[in-house]
Amino acid sequence: MEGKAPWFVEVEVLVPVTIRRYCHAVDCTFPLFLDPEYAARTSHGRVVCPPLFIGYFATPGTWPPVDDVPDPQRARGTFIAVGPRLPVPGDRPINLTMEYEFFEPVRVGDRLSASGRIVDAFLKPIRLDPEAFWRITEREVRNQDGKLVAKVRNTALSYREPDSDEDS
Repeated sequence: MEGKAPWFVEVEVLVPVTIRRYCHAVDCTFPLFLDPEYAARTSHGRVVCPPLFIGYFATPGTWPPVDDVPDPQRARGTFIAVGPRLPVPGDRPINLTMEYEFFEPVRVGDRLSASGRIVDAFLKPIRLDPEAFWRITEREVRNQDGKLVAKVRNTALSYREPDSDEDS
């Protein structure tokens, strides 16, 4: 299976309080992310979003959880953060890698959108499941001007829970 299942998500405008809460949670004190007066004196002109926080804004998030939503753009609490939901064997997901490339800074007031596709999907055995389902996705994040700000490549898998009597 290769590259045929695109999805698109548009999210809210970046606001300073959300960036500030993230920075406080991860103990980041960089003034470009926190201080509007400092940021105004830089070439960026406004507070900038920490690069690894961009992914949070470019997905629909995981809360509130929804059990069964046919539209993958609105599904929450599922694999939507790394791609559309697929009918696969296994209900135990593992997010293995996320590789980021950054192209433009994201500033307070920017509106982001993300589009993605499944690059590859295949069965490959792991110790817990001989038919684990692997998926590689790519997501492009763009700002309100259509400029590419980041690319994210993700590898994830889902596996079936082993029988309890085989757990030795």
